[in-house]
Amino acid sequence: MKQSSTVWAAVAVLIPALACGQGAVDETVVVASRYDLEQSRIGNWVDRLGRRELEDEGILTLEDALRGVPGVHLASNGQSGTVTSIFLRGAESDHTQLRVDGIRLTDSNLTPTSFLGGLPLGGFDQVEILRGPQGALYGSGAIGGVVSLELARGAGDPSARTRFEAGSFGSFTGSQDFQGEANGVSYNLQLHAGETENDLPDSDFQWHGAALRLDQDLALHRQVGLTLRHSDRSIELEPGRFQDDGFFLGTVTWREQWDPQLRSEGRVGFLRHDQDTHSSSAE
Repeated sequence: MKQSSTVWAAVAVLIPALACGQGAVDETVVVASRYDLEQSRIGNWVDRLGRRELEDEGILTLEDALRGVPGVHLASNGQSGTVTSIFLRGAESDHTQLRVDGIRLTDSNLTPTSFLGGLPLGGFDQVEILRGPQGALYGSGAIGGVVSLELARGAGDPSARTRFEAGSFGSFTGSQDFQGEANGVSYNLQLHAGETENDLPDSDFQWHGAALRLDQDLALHRQVGLTLRHSDRSIELEPGRFQDDGFFLGTVTWREQWDPQLRSEGRVGFLRHDQDTHSSSAE
């Protein structure tokens, strides 16, 4: 049985430049107020997690990263890659909104359970978790909170980073990152793949994916950006029966700084999610 869903999304906002001032801002958060704001000025319950710090602690999936956040409870159906439910401050999963690259992936009809199980951190540089009533900024489907995933803008001299791990149950995971700035274009490309047999028979899980972000400054106060990401996952539900998930998301973003107190930002996104349950042809 194959299911497909396709979503177009567009967002355009005028933003008071509260976070714009003289000098550099060390760390900002977007999810709490829908625009960049210094974390020290936020009165909401917001946590910000960095991928590299998490990987240094041996945390390689979004599910494991969220387990360490206060007020967040997760429940899975079993092995890595299976359906996982999230409860923010006791709210149901359908009251938690998952956003990727600023585009809403879930709502009251499509819950985060389809995406959380075994989702690797590869392809994401930062995770922001907003808990509590401030999630109402994103609609009734986010009254429990919001989980926002982003790929950072490339910066500095071109660089590369390789990571590979292997373990028991035929498990391995690897990633290759390239990022930097060249000829006025900032880029960040991340590739990742892995598989595991899990600790129970007939529960194999495999995944691979890629994410790319490009940014360019068109003028002193004008920027345009493009993000593309794709991932495929396959989990064995029972002997000889598999579920495949394919996911593609593309976004185009533009930003305009009109004056020191006002800027505008717009984003157009295209999301496609395919899910197929099938039996192996082996006899």
